[in-house]
Amino acid sequence: IPLIGISIDEDKTKWKEAIVKDKTKWVQLIEETPLIQKILDIQGVPHYIVLDENNRVLFESSTNIMVEIFIKQNLG
Repeated sequence: IPLIGISIDEDKTKWKEAIVKDKTKWVQLIEETPLIQKILDIQGVPHYIVLDENNRVLFESSTNIMVEIFIKQNLG
């Protein structure tokens, strides 16, 4: 399952430092204009979204544990 992180941080330096500190292995992007946040009406972070192959939203959560449970129960 491909993962993409999209940050809404205003401080790019802190964002880059967090990527190194957290040792994230997936694609990390930063949203300089809060377009995605507004379109999806995201009220807090983190916000996880699971999409299908047609980019339809299957599941949303504010906790990674709930995402893991959803994936194990529904996607194998």
